[in-house]
Amino acid sequence: MIHLTDIPVVVSPGRLADPAGLSLAQATAFVERAAPLLAPRGKFDRVDPRRLLAEVHPLSVEGWGETVVIGAICLGPGLAGSVDDLAEPTAAFPAFTRIALRDALDYLEYRVRLFLKPSELVACSRLLPGNEELPLAAGPIILQSLGLEDLPGLVVSPAGEIDPQTGAVVLFTTQPQDRAGVGCEHCSRLNCPGRIQAGKMA
Repeated sequence: MIHLTDIPVVVSPGRLADPAGLSLAQATAFVERAAPLLAPRGKFDRVDPRRLLAEVHPLSVEGWGETVVIGAICLGPGLAGSVDDLAEPTAAFPAFTRIALRDALDYLEYRVRLFLKPSELVACSRLLPGNEELPLAAGPIILQSLGLEDLPGLVVSPAGEIDPQTGAVVLFTTQPQDRAGVGCEHCSRLNCPGRIQAGKMA
């Protein structure tokens, strides 16, 4: 199990304004309130999909290989506990958490790619529960396998579904490196925090 305790996520007013339908001044005011509460954390693990997801129907793992990587992200307890305080402007909080979660998942993917490299595997599809390739029923199983420890602020329903404004679970399919491009040069996410951090370290 790999734990990520310092996920770089920056939601600027310019990125928030259009999705939330706000002026730049309104977006700036909201970010000043919300950004200090943002504390993304995550974890991921390498598993055999045939064992972990055997009871999930309908699900075909054909073509996935013997290894997938499952992961989870939370945006932190401060943000999850401030939903009412950040309720206005109406569209700001959902847009803010959506951008932050996307960035956190991009960074998680970057770390998964680094983790897989010594095994000569590369992450391929990034699947969230609820699409046609990964049924919603897979979500609670993935979360149970990873555990809720070290995911503060993650809000989970009695049915095991995660509030998307607090975090997410994800599954990455894999394949051998010689069958796919590897590294940031093959990734289209120009705003990926991992790419930005790697550039600073170069």
